[in-house]
Amino acid sequence: RELKALARWGMCLDASLVFVRTRGMRNRHRLGVLSVCWEGWCEHGMRDAVEKKVAKAKADHGLDMASLKLRLIPQEVMDIPPKIRIEIKRVSLEENRLQQLPRTFFSSFQGAQSLMLYRNRLCSVPPDIGLLQNLTFLVLSDNKIQAL
Repeated sequence: RELKALARWGMCLDASLVFVRTRGMRNRHRLGVLSVCWEGWCEHGMRDAVEKKVAKAKADHGLDMASLKLRLIPQEVMDIPPKIRIEIKRVSLEENRLQQLPRTFFSSFQGAQSLMLYRNRLCSVPPDIGLLQNLTFLVLSDNKIQAL
């Protein structure tokens, strides 16, 4: 399932968050891999800047080349500006807690990503929750929103 949330990185990027249920796990309620994909428009000549930003994020957060991929769709293929697609796959969900992805990762993309986990679904936090805007990850437990 894909759930949409917004992230800012000089341009507005659309973050698609996809849960992949891992096979063979004893607890069927445990989710395995969370694939996070940013999709946005890349203006002409932006490829170098984008690749440098991705490389810096990899270095800062210890992400290997296989775990963070950048795909730019050429403008010749689609009659729209090229798309940026960044995938982070080294994230796991265990017992309703996000792990292996530092909070500071999202801030490196200029703008925190406020998310909450509710009934094993990752949702964007409603904008009217102003007191929690500075928190990156939120979990909704027993009808109470808490920071991880």
